[in-house]
Order: sequence, then C-alpha cells, then structure tokens
Amino acid sequence: MLPSDDLATVAAIFNEAVDLEPDARAELIEARCGLRADLQAEVHSLLAAHERLDAFMEPPAGDQPTLPEGAVIGAWQVGEKIGSGGMGDVYLAERADGAFEGRAAIKFTRAHLPDMDTARRFRAERQFLASLHHPNIVTLL
Repeated sequence: MLPSDDLATVAAIFNEAVDLEPDARAELIEARCGLRADLQAEVHSLLAAHERLDAFMEPPAGDQPTLPEGAVIGAWQVGEKIGSGGMGDVYLAERADGAFEGRAAIKFTRAHLPDMDTARRFRAERQFLASLHHPNIVTLL
C-alpha cells in the first residue's frame, strides 16, 4: 500500500484526470507521476474502476421505461415524475378510488436491473424506510 502522502497525490491526479480525454489523461498522469510507476499504476487503477462504475450505473440506451402521467396502478393515479436514481424513476401519485384522499410516491424500476438484484435492493430500501419516522420522510405503505 502507498504511504498517505502518495495517496493524497494519487487522489489529486485522479481528480484532475477523470474528466479528460484519454490522450490528455495519459499526458497528465505521466507528467504528474514522473518515473513513479507505482503512482501511475494506482491512478490508472482508480480510473479503470471509475469507468466500470459509470458503465454499471448507466442504463442501456433506449431501456428507460416510464409511467405515463394519468396511468392507474391499483388505487393510485400516476402524476408527474419527481425523481430518478440508479434503480428507476419516482412518480407522484394521488389516490384515485374515492375511498380516501392521499398522495404517494411510486418507484418504477428500470427493466435492465437483474431480477434478483432488484429484489435485494428493494428489500433493503424497504427495510431502511420502515425504520425511519419523521414528518418529512416518506412513509412506507
């Protein structure tokens, strides 16, 4: 493992290089690391991990299902999209069956997520939400 001074240097170089094009990135790394192959390897390793993470979090092109505004799901009528995240989109919904008035947020997952992974992540999120009790935090229905 690199000493803490070197780790700070690696972090600084990574932060400079991450948004550069490949050629400019390579030049920057060579200039900033000099002959230190260990620093170069560490920066390249971080950049490669960053690229893999970006690829993992990006949904495939054209694979972004949406709920149309006005759609009805059970007793709820879908309203506007109010948020997006790695798992899917969140929509405002209003109770539409006349039993009582209410508002809710409905999360619609992206189709590209593997079924087992989606289920695991949803269960973890559900458990986390169930443990929170605050007027400004969504209540799990």
